Amino acid sequence: MLKKATEAMTSLHHTEAGPAEYFSAVGYEFAVIGLGILWLAIIVAVIAIPIVITKWVLNGKFATRKWKKFCSIWKDAKAIIKQRNDLEVDFRFSILHDVNDVVNTIFSFYQQHCGKDRVKPFIDAAAKLSAKKLWKYIQFEDLTNLYSKSWEKSGVFIDKKDKINIFMTGLGVEKPDDHDYDLIVNSDYIDLKEDAKKIFTDVGEYKKEKKINHIMTNVYLILLYAVYAIFLIPLILIFI
Repeated sequence: MLKKATEAMTSLHHTEAGPAEYFSAVGYEFAVIGLGILWLAIIVAVIAIPIVITKWVLNGKFATRKWKKFCSIWKDAKAIIKQRNDLEVDFRFSILHDVNDVVNTIFSFYQQHCGKDRVKPFIDAAAKLSAKKLWKYIQFEDLTNLYSKSWEKSGVFIDKKDKINIFMTGLGVEKPDDHDYDLIVNSDYIDLKEDAKKIFTDVGEYKKEKKINHIMTNVYLILLYAVYAIFLIPLILIFI
């Protein structure tokens, strides 16, 4: 095709060349450009398809129903942890200013996810602290830990000690890890832990489902790669 296009362009130098030769040369030019675009599209597709397949499968497209539900809870847990971290930053920056509004926002967050009754003793303690204006001794972690000695330093004496587990430190970065179920159900985020317990009764069941999902993911990945190879090999042979 490229040879014919070159010949057609060369023939235009002849004085006898007319409209037919001109349009023939232009047609060959468009054909060469079209073939070039087609080749480029094929190369991009050959490279992109395996990447898309891998991302598609690893993102849980073929995950079991239970695993999809837990992954949804896990994503919610990640979002809650981010909210908690943002509130901690707000608290640290407001400690020398009007901290009461930030503290109210923090406790509203805990009430939403841990329950009003669970959070009430901590709100009561903070109310005493707010009246005394002695926030300089209290760290963010102390707001949910009445065992902390910082309360006594601030002149607030707690009769009934308590602590809310709000950290879930160590959740998987890109997908749930083996210990993520325990981190969620052992936290005091009641909305998360109750939903997680409805899916898996214990960590053993969780790990079993995780293993099944891992096997299924690899099986589907191999099958899709095989189908891809079935279409790719004949295409390669055409141009060899």
